[in-house]
Amino acid sequence: MVGLRLFGVDDRRRGGFVFRIERLAVPREIRGAFARGTLSAGAGFASSGVLTATTGLFLVRYLGIASHTAIGAIVCLIFTCVALGQLAHQTGLGTVGDARRMRGPRPIGRAPRVGAGR
Repeated sequence: MVGLRLFGVDDRRRGGFVFRIERLAVPREIRGAFARGTLSAGAGFASSGVLTATTGLFLVRYLGIASHTAIGAIVCLIFTCVALGQLAHQTGLGTVGDARRMRGPRPIGRAPRVGAGR
C-alpha cells in the first residue's frame, strides 16, 4: 500500500484504487505437472515433519540421549540436509541424466551408492 502511494498508480485508467481478490487458477497445460509437484512436496513435508517429531522420542527412549541441545542439533541437521537436497536437485546434481554426463566426483544424490559396490 505504501509503495502504491509513493510511486503512484495511473488512476485515470482505473477510476481510483480498487482492491480485488482474484480466484486462483492453474492453466490446463500444466495441471498435471502442478499436481505431481504439489503431491511430492506435500509428501516430502509430511515425511520431514514425522521424522523431526519423532527424533526426540527415539533419542531419549532408545539411545538414552536426553540433551535438548543434541536433539535440536539433529533436527537442525535433518532440515539442513533437506535444504541441501533441494539445492542439489535444482542445480542438477541429483538427476540421473546429469550423473551420467559428469566426469570426476559423483553428484551428491549418488554419494550413498559408493559403498554399495559401484
